[in-house]
Amino acid sequence: MGMIVKEHPLYQKLNELKLIDGLDLQGQAIGNPEADIPDLIVSHGLATLPGMLLVLEDFYNLPGIFLGEFKSEFDALSLASEDICKEMSFIPLAQTDDRICLAMADPWDIDARNFVEMKTGKVVDPIIAIKSDINGSVDKQYGSSEVLSQAIQNLVGDVGMADDSEMQKPDFQIEWEDAPVIKLVNYIFQQGISLRASDIHLEPEENSSNLRYRIDGVLHKYPSPPPEIYKAVVSRIKVLANLDVTESRFPQDGRISFKMGIRTIDFRISIIPFYHGEGVDIRILDKSRVSLDLDSLGFPEDQYKQYSKAFNSPHGLILVSGPTGSGKTTTLYATLKIVATPDKKTITIEDPVEYDMKGIEQSQVREDIGYNFAMGLRAMLRHDPDIMMIGEMRDLESAEIGVRSALTGHLVFSTIHTNDSVSAITRLTDMGIKPYLVSAVLQMVLAQRLVRRLCKKCRKLVSIEKKKFEELGLDKASLDELDDNVKVYEPVGCKACKNLGYLGRIGIFEILDAEKLFRHTKEPNMTLQDMTDLALKLGMRNLRASGLKRVIEGTTSLKEILKVTADY
Repeated sequence: MGMIVKEHPLYQKLNELKLIDGLDLQGQAIGNPEADIPDLIVSHGLATLPGMLLVLEDFYNLPGIFLGEFKSEFDALSLASEDICKEMSFIPLAQTDDRICLAMADPWDIDARNFVEMKTGKVVDPIIAIKSDINGSVDKQYGSSEVLSQAIQNLVGDVGMADDSEMQKPDFQIEWEDAPVIKLVNYIFQQGISLRASDIHLEPEENSSNLRYRIDGVLHKYPSPPPEIYKAVVSRIKVLANLDVTESRFPQDGRISFKMGIRTIDFRISIIPFYHGEGVDIRILDKSRVSLDLDSLGFPEDQYKQYSKAFNSPHGLILVSGPTGSGKTTTLYATLKIVATPDKKTITIEDPVEYDMKGIEQSQVREDIGYNFAMGLRAMLRHDPDIMMIGEMRDLESAEIGVRSALTGHLVFSTIHTNDSVSAITRLTDMGIKPYLVSAVLQMVLAQRLVRRLCKKCRKLVSIEKKKFEELGLDKASLDELDDNVKVYEPVGCKACKNLGYLGRIGIFEILDAEKLFRHTKEPNMTLQDMTDLALKLGMRNLRASGLKRVIEGTTSLKEILKVTADY
């Protein structure tokens, strides 16, 4: 019903009932791709929601439901993710062994019914509901930690019966194949996807456990599996990742792929033995949520021009710096997507390969068999590459090969762990790279951070004195454009952003033109501070100033920038 056309039988039915007199449904649908006939009629006051349901019941010859405070059965709710429910306009209500009841905006949607039947192996029994009512129920039930809490409580009585001796049996996973813990683990994974989390953390404590989701770089605590089922949850994750269920003394790493509709989502699993049990970190790699596009990463126009000039060079070394989780690899992938044209051979060596890139040869480090960055780099050079990407310059050997590759006509990209762009120079020399080699090959260093975007649906407008931005280090050119009282936004919180006040992240950048810096360097042994001062004098905008510009344009909050750039 999202596509409104006059040939739709429901349109004709509503026209007969004179519910669409004077209402340009076709025009409204074009203006709003999410438009729905019943929703539009109710929102324009041409019918009440109960009245509209009666019409739909008669038209489809099916029962209708006003979801309101209705709570779906957890077992049914865990069969589909929040994204799928919204995309296909349905929500599971209940299930039996062979049937599942769905509240659907359009029970004639064969794609939705086929998807659920193929995924669950159950026959769909549809019930009519208004689309906006379904979306509201999905937001409430999937976005609420109460659902997870209730699910855990339901499982406490059924799970946790296995003692340590049982868990050592080779056929342990077979015994648990139909256990309720499977549904809980599935829901923990689906909750992570619905919350747009980048990581799921399961952490054991003496008499409890923690379940935390990292959303837009910040950890949020959710109801956790109690101690009596914690081991079963970890064991189920091991089974999914093809890890050794009986081994709890050594770290283990694995990978899981889940099919969510037409999307394939990878989960990178890391398990470490801690004092009170095994801790699990699950990295969610959802390519559909990661835009490998430089334009969408948030480069301001002037900084993009600087960066593109460097990556369009035929040779040299380009580094992306920042702490873990600052989006360095995503930036490099987005860059390679541009430069890796069919007339150039592009090879990467990574630890691990996070996303499969077409047209690029990607190799993964295997430390367990002695295949490290240095070995991979030496092998790469025998494949005659034009462009090389090194996942990280972490030691002298890999850094030396990368630098010498840049000297011999290759364009080399890599990441390096430093807090700012200028520190990358001293990090290379500290590793043992000769200063004259650094100045000969290093073209540019891009330092970056990810900051949370304000939710546009609930952000509120406030005023901050211009003097505050001056004290925080905003450059003079930007200050001259401001009024005495600067209008900026602060977070509030609503359903759309799960009451966090922020929705998604965007980058802030500091670009060091290394070639320009070295041309103006007069002292042979400049300190880090001297180089930073010179770079700023030559026009570099540091991370703090870049962040303040984001505040002024209304993208993020001042509090967020001060937190992310606290060391400036």
